[in-house]
Amino acid sequence: MLWIRFEICNYTLLLQFILIFQFTDYFDGVRANSDRSPPGPLGPWWRAVWERDFPILQELGVNTVRVYNFNPITKTFLNKFPNEFTGTVTAYAAEHSQFLDHAQRYGMQVMVPAVTDQAFLMRSDIPRIARFVEAIVDELGNHDALLMWAVTNEIDLRTDPELLEKVNFAMDYLRNYTLQRWNRLIPCTAALVDNPEDYEFYAQYLKVDVFTTNAGYRSVDFGPLFDGETDSIGWKALSSKYNLPLLIGESGMHQVGDAETLVRPNWVNQQYKQILDRVQDGCVGLVYFEYSDEPLKPLYQQTMGFVNFTAARDVFTRRWSTEPDVWVPDRVIRKPIVFQALKGGLEEDTVFGRYHFNVDEFSLLNRNAETISVSGNPTNPTTPQPSIPRIPDEGGQYSNSGSLLLFASSLVMMLLLL
Repeated sequence: MLWIRFEICNYTLLLQFILIFQFTDYFDGVRANSDRSPPGPLGPWWRAVWERDFPILQELGVNTVRVYNFNPITKTFLNKFPNEFTGTVTAYAAEHSQFLDHAQRYGMQVMVPAVTDQAFLMRSDIPRIARFVEAIVDELGNHDALLMWAVTNEIDLRTDPELLEKVNFAMDYLRNYTLQRWNRLIPCTAALVDNPEDYEFYAQYLKVDVFTTNAGYRSVDFGPLFDGETDSIGWKALSSKYNLPLLIGESGMHQVGDAETLVRPNWVNQQYKQILDRVQDGCVGLVYFEYSDEPLKPLYQQTMGFVNFTAARDVFTRRWSTEPDVWVPDRVIRKPIVFQALKGGLEEDTVFGRYHFNVDEFSLLNRNAETISVSGNPTNPTTPQPSIPRIPDEGGQYSNSGSLLLFASSLVMMLLLL
């Protein structure tokens, strides 16, 4: 069973770091700015962070990493479309395959953000979106660590028909071009805000293979999300009605410090039990938000991680990692309660303790593991023809994207329930 369990925010944190200090150093490329003073490191300096964090993620039982954003200016893109950006040095562009290589080394897969930036989508026409889709598929579409394509995160698409059309186009083209280029059927998703009144609209008109909602901040009771609540019939009914599996794209506990954890130490185990109990209702897993504490978030979101950090000192320069231009990863501090609850359950918890991330979910669900191929094996693959998906008219009429989407949706159900 491919349970989506965890989220690592190195990418998001780095982008915020860039905004503050007004420079760019790509964590997965080489030195980003030739005119930066002092210059950034010559190699992929962020790899030291991967070497620090991935063993911890593996220890916790993580099997998949969800990433919010990849820098779209890659070597693959610039080589394929050299006239798109004038004056851009290809050597400074990103190579995201390195991150997927590292994830695969530790037995993990990645939900890859193909097209996620709202401003980019709003400013770009369909041909330009297609070019960026082709570049990321060319680079990552045949990587064994690729689990799913992601398009957007928490963007309001219901009130912007043009933006919805572009998102649907991006997902259609991701599926079709991946099939044509690599003969693989890779599902697509788009993560949404937990607004129950919007769920049925999106289930009808957003062309996802897996419906993702960041609805995991409901304490330890997900019952209404599945059984129904005000303005929603619930995902038990929606999943069946629209043949859509549901993924909880963000799950955690809003709290200041460890206030909630001290009161309810096993809250993460209670949440995970809720998810496992709802497999029969179409739920295929959850992504925990987040790996580490994040001080740039609002107060109630700053301490949601299972680890936090303390400064480290460079052994050569004797400077600290908190100082500007010191490319040394901070030291990781495992939180004593919630880390153990996630890793193996709390010893004194005889009720929920077995619902942790290293458990054999097959035994808990009384199911057998099975593996199937994601090869599409098209008879005569042709170049996909981009078409702008239609928005429903006032009568609610709408035509879907055809047999490929339906086939991919069925395939995802099997993949995620293995």
